[in-house]
Amino acid sequence: MKDRDILNEKPKGQKMTRKPASKTENSGSGDSLILSPHSGQISPKFDAGNMLGRVFDQAEADLRAWAQLYLGLQVKGVKSQETFRQTSNDLTDFLRFFDSYFHCFDLFKWTPQATKRYIEDLQELGRKPATISRRLISIRAFGGWILSHRPDLYPLGDPTNHIKLINVNLK
Repeated sequence: MKDRDILNEKPKGQKMTRKPASKTENSGSGDSLILSPHSGQISPKFDAGNMLGRVFDQAEADLRAWAQLYLGLQVKGVKSQETFRQTSNDLTDFLRFFDSYFHCFDLFKWTPQATKRYIEDLQELGRKPATISRRLISIRAFGGWILSHRPDLYPLGDPTNHIKLINVNLK
């Protein structure tokens, strides 16, 4: 069975591809962000007409859409390639857990209890403390980024709040 590419799946009922207006056809909408589920890349084009707020509104409560935005706007091209690779892997792992646990990607279900269950799942799978800590750091940064843009999506507050990092003893 082939692993699903959760980060690049099209969210159900949501249009994922937006193209900017052509030079001959100016809609005045300020669309300047291309979301492409096929390439797995988000290509921001920063200009005076950029309306990132509208892009954040379109993501609604779909955790996959937010993960794509986060990786495209906050990690890729900003952080090192290795950081991008690790963060992408960490978020993909978290989304797989989320999907298997909740059978959906509804961001409203991401609570501190869900984060704690994810950490317990990693421990049950025998993941090393350093791996668990890195994954928690990745999803904590991701959750905090969403919270900074759309606090209304977290009625219970930060979903990684009060989750402690695993102590890593380096010998």
